[in-house]
Amino acid sequence: MKAKLVIILAVSVAFYFGYLLGCSRTKYSMSEHWKRDYLYRNRAFHVQQLNQIIPVLSELRKSNLTTSVEMLEDSLDHNLITAAACGADLRDQTDSVPNFVRDVSEYREKYPWTNSVPDIDRKVNKILSAAK
Repeated sequence: MKAKLVIILAVSVAFYFGYLLGCSRTKYSMSEHWKRDYLYRNRAFHVQQLNQIIPVLSELRKSNLTTSVEMLEDSLDHNLITAAACGADLRDQTDSVPNFVRDVSEYREKYPWTNSVPDIDRKVNKILSAAK
């Protein structure tokens, strides 16, 4: 009788710990899945913003509207930094350079610009150095 009680208790404890470990693992894998989905969506949004900003900046440069250009250049820098950061978090860095980095690099070769905030400028230059 005592042996049966010990076996039932051991099985119950094993089920309990198995349940806790299973819940913990499921919670961890779902949070990673949601984080990854968020990062993909966030990166896609910023890449789309970059694809819209470059043509607008090119047109504005032709008319020399300095205030508009500065505002859009600043927006370009922030979107570039955010898209690149999401790419790094997604761990999809391969030997190839993402298209959005190449596009911004080509644009900056045509129209050089330096951000007034040194930290942002340093981050942008680091990202764009991959395209060179």
